[in-house]
Amino acid sequence: MKKTYMMFISAVLAILIVGGEYVYLTGQQKTVNVVVATQDIMPNESLQGKTAIVKAYSTAGNVLNSPKGYAAVKIKKGSLITDEMVKDQSYNSDLKKVSVKVDLTSAVTGYVKQGSYVDIGFEPKQNNGQPSSLQPGIILKHVQVLTLLDNNGQEIGHSTNAYANSTPASVVLLMSDDDAVKLKNYESQGSIYFIAY
Repeated sequence: MKKTYMMFISAVLAILIVGGEYVYLTGQQKTVNVVVATQDIMPNESLQGKTAIVKAYSTAGNVLNSPKGYAAVKIKKGSLITDEMVKDQSYNSDLKKVSVKVDLTSAVTGYVKQGSYVDIGFEPKQNNGQPSSLQPGIILKHVQVLTLLDNNGQEIGHSTNAYANSTPASVVLLMSDDDAVKLKNYESQGSIYFIAY
């Protein structure tokens, strides 16, 4: 009798513990609306019409909950879309991506962001004591900044390294072929700087 009583008490306690854990865990895992790609989405393409909103258990705090913006990277069909995969605006696909090394530790660092526009200035360097044939000043106006990169070539704000440097070392700009050639010519003969709007 005593053995049966102990088995009954043990079974009741086990049911209560399992039930309590179930209630606790279901309360912790709330469903949220997430955006899932219904087809492959190429960079610079709009998310509209290429995604579906589904309810899911998500522990990530950076999941997208509405299909807005443009793909910043290639998004595979069936992928859960996060904020890092999306940008607010598209860019002209006829423009070329050009990377330049630039010193952004100056006061404009906080104003030069992805998607912003800058004017590009030039300061010539002396070559063997001889002045450059190029004059200092503004060489390009209203150039769009596509991405800021750190010393490791990682996009600022998207590095997986918690100790990554957040000071930009280079910038990817969008410009025409002629402007890209002009910029690289100037860059080889001096230093480039930005004027933020």
